[in-house]
Amino acid sequence: MGRINAGKKQNPSKTVNMRMYVIELVHKVRCQLDSTSVSIFRKYLIKAEETAENTF
Repeated sequence: MGRINAGKKQNPSKTVNMRMYVIELVHKVRCQLDSTSVSIFRKYLIKAEETAENTF
């Protein structure tokens, strides 16, 4: 339990950078798929992007 709590007390700016990185990464992949129009995966990536924004 202590390890989980310790992880949450990280440097706030590091957490924000990680959040931005994840969102940007998912968004890039989604844009890539938009250009190749792979709608099945796009649906899941949109959900993943929303989840990333809500999680961090």
